[in-house]
Amino acid sequence: MVFLRPSFFFKIQRGMFMSIPRQHTVVRHLSSKSPKEAYELKVKEGKWRPDPHQEKAVFAVNRLYHDLQSYNQPPVPKESFYLPSRGNEGSTWLSRFRSTLSKCASSFKPSSFIAPQIPRGIYLYGDVGCGKTALMDLFYTNLPSNVTRSKRIHFHAFMLHIHQSAHQLKQVYGYGVDTIEYLSAQLASKCTVLCFDELQVTDVAGALILRRLFECLQKYGVVIFITSNRAPDDLYKNGIQRESFIPCIHLLNESLNVMCLDSPNDYRRLQTQTDDVYLYPAKDTKVRQKVQNFFERYGDLHADPTHEVQLEVFGRTILVPKVSKDTAWFTFRELCGEPKSAADYISLANRFKVFIISDIPQLSIEAKDLIRRFINFIDAAYDARAKIILSADVSVDLIYPTPEGYKHLQTTKNYSESIENSMIAPESNYHGDFGGVEEVFAFSRCLSRLAEMRRSDWLQP
Repeated sequence: MVFLRPSFFFKIQRGMFMSIPRQHTVVRHLSSKSPKEAYELKVKEGKWRPDPHQEKAVFAVNRLYHDLQSYNQPPVPKESFYLPSRGNEGSTWLSRFRSTLSKCASSFKPSSFIAPQIPRGIYLYGDVGCGKTALMDLFYTNLPSNVTRSKRIHFHAFMLHIHQSAHQLKQVYGYGVDTIEYLSAQLASKCTVLCFDELQVTDVAGALILRRLFECLQKYGVVIFITSNRAPDDLYKNGIQRESFIPCIHLLNESLNVMCLDSPNDYRRLQTQTDDVYLYPAKDTKVRQKVQNFFERYGDLHADPTHEVQLEVFGRTILVPKVSKDTAWFTFRELCGEPKSAADYISLANRFKVFIISDIPQLSIEAKDLIRRFINFIDAAYDARAKIILSADVSVDLIYPTPEGYKHLQTTKNYSESIENSMIAPESNYHGDFGGVEEVFAFSRCLSRLAEMRRSDWLQP
């Protein structure tokens, strides 16, 4: 057996923010063009289609560009101010707790303190594939020359590393450090503009961290650009303790220019050159042979015969049952049937270039844990630009209900009966708060990404 350690492991040190895992990188070049000029050039060259909905958003993006040209980010306090001295480790827990409260009271001010000179950022939401990420990248790659510090990251990966960094800080310094304040100060010292792609809120812990994080980033003068499938008022809808998240929604609405990119087009699906890499029905003999052929094509069974790999992730071990070269083969149950975190899937996506996922069943609306893990995996693979081959019992768009299918289920008389007879994972931890609504919309986004990942240019070596 081979033991591998993913490349994105990191240690928290004074003055150092966590490293970001390998993703599909958007390279920023020094450009003399504004986002509007860059957009018009892409349309003129035929790379983008004229879209009045996008043009409206481009106008707002271009306005932010000009606001940034005259913006100077206020000084950020040194990160060491928020870390307790190691000499205090012998003090009592109560004294450290009181010290933390004192620091928070003196250093943190409520969201109403937003400095008036900070340019108003952008919150761009809309249906899947309508061009939100493309417009964000257009902005990011054409920032004004005076903005020398910027970051762009998928929101899911960012929040994962916030959780991990906060955990490591508490292990080293105990509860005598305000972790979110510290990490926000670190991040603000390294970027004036921060772009978050695909913001979503699915649990109470993430909701509370997000609220505090945005408050701190705004206080430190970080200009934020966010894309999401949901409007701010719809974030974490019906979630547990949502009332604690309401101030964050108010902050987003007040500090960002909220825009709906309501283009009817899904540009990921408009690509015509696609490869047949999503196969069904999975149990068909010909389909099974095609899956095997893909494994042999992307692997190297002569030089690297099929074997299993154990991948170490933060002290835990993930078994990859079939590996050849940079290709990993899982059944759906092996990949998603047991609890796995987003860190597990990001580790896998950083290690392998090709994934084969076989025997995917059709899931019921209640199989939230299973579909959430599958979506997390696809997100990680998409960000790493990994290649995906799937075999399922049904067409990939029927694996889980879409928003249209969900509405139909709600109006069906036999809805409850169909749920009882459907496949529900034994380990499913269903609380009934979302009723699968968040997963339905997340799966719709996942389908759009899968449509892009089957394009011929994506699958090229």
